[in-house]
Amino acid sequence: MPKSSLSTEKLAALFLLGVLMLSPPLIAIFDAGVTISGIPLLYIYRG
Repeated sequence: MPKSSLSTEKLAALFLLGVLMLSPPLIAIFDAGVTISGIPLLYIYRG
């Protein structure tokens, strides 16, 4: 497999993972008001 094809696949997978992580249903799971050491779980998820 050519190197450019592999890097294109990695970039596409990274983009899809980013879109999934920023989707409202997934963010709503972490936006539950739970804190870890005083830090909201949503901030830890996005950080």
